[in-house]
Amino acid sequence: MDTNIKTIPISDLGCATAIVCENILPIELIKDKTSPKVFFVFEDTPIVREISDRYWLGKQKSISREYFENLKMLKNRIYTLKDYGK
Repeated sequence: MDTNIKTIPISDLGCATAIVCENILPIELIKDKTSPKVFFVFEDTPIVREISDRYWLGKQKSISREYFENLKMLKNRIYTLKDYGK
């Protein structure tokens, strides 16, 4: 990963899914060494922050099917990370 990129870690699966629904993929996944949490690391951009804010305010809209498919994809990435470690 390019260390010059400003990033934002997001541990909430729903919020991360909302961001992915806008065609923004995480740069990497990081497993917290002290808990079962996984962080989805996105490039810190105004649009990522806006999507996150709208999600928490209940104003982010996504197509249900697209949201579900992206949720499954992120869960698979979590399970892969847990199986193969990082």
